[in-house]
Amino acid sequence: MLATSGDAVLDAALEPLAVLFRKRDLVEISVNRPGEVGLEIAGKGYVFERAPAMSLKFWEDICHALANKAGHAFDPEAQPRVSTRLPGGHRFEAMMGKSVLSGLTVSIRVKRKVQASLRDFGVGGAVLTELEAAIGRGANVVISGGTSSGKTTLANLLLPIIPADRRLLTIEDTPELDAPQHNQVNHLVSRNEANPRVGYAEVFDHAMRSRPDQILLGELSIPNAFPALLLLNSGHRGFLCTMHADSAALALEEGFYQRVALSGRAEIDPDYLARYLRRTIDLVIQVAKAGRDRRRITELWWPGQGEPRRLLESAPQIP
Repeated sequence: MLATSGDAVLDAALEPLAVLFRKRDLVEISVNRPGEVGLEIAGKGYVFERAPAMSLKFWEDICHALANKAGHAFDPEAQPRVSTRLPGGHRFEAMMGKSVLSGLTVSIRVKRKVQASLRDFGVGGAVLTELEAAIGRGANVVISGGTSSGKTTLANLLLPIIPADRRLLTIEDTPELDAPQHNQVNHLVSRNEANPRVGYAEVFDHAMRSRPDQILLGELSIPNAFPALLLLNSGHRGFLCTMHADSAALALEEGFYQRVALSGRAEIDPDYLARYLRRTIDLVIQVAKAGRDRRRITELWWPGQGEPRRLLESAPQIP
């Protein structure tokens, strides 16, 4: 369901979306062009429906209302992107203007109450014990995989394993980590501004003076990849982030460097960076789709202990 925000202007703008959120087993809402919506239903894939009322102006009004609520700037030409959350925690990503041929693209990831467990990712026995022990003792962990492969779901399943007496700091651009520990502080960095007044470097610097036991990054992105390297050598154990990568090895050997280079730090030696990550990252967990509604851990890699270990004999087959 789409919750109310308490902001009359925003709630009025979002009202037509509330009808879509009543769809059973809704996973994602995708908009590729004005006047049409795509609804991904668990187990059934996408169904596209005409939506004449959801015009370019309709989505522009929503983007303005969401940006204003979050304290961000939005302009279809000068600042055409909005990355935020809808009331109820649903992730909202939109871009308008000349960079999209149809003038519009919107993706809304529905926050569902799914009763998932680590065993739903295809692990048990010794492997499950291995993961629980790693998180419990504060291993530095990267969870890698493709889009909708279950990275954030897995991260949230691992967070309750962290001892309750630890002080956690989360740093994200869109809040998705849901740690149960009471002693935590959640920081947000704007993804909508090219040069935010308080960016990742400032938040990281503040975080390390806030007596954290563990710092959880959320998704590794181009803006935060270079500052994240500092967290890995800050004296705090229990770093955790998610990132897009095709394999556990590529996550460290290519994925990190690609983001660092795109952030304007291409002068960094990729071989040096790979060696640094092998020394500071304890565990890489690769996840993948194993069917329309199934997710699996396919690789575990302890960089200091040899090559990645596959947990499936072959790559998952996607229908």
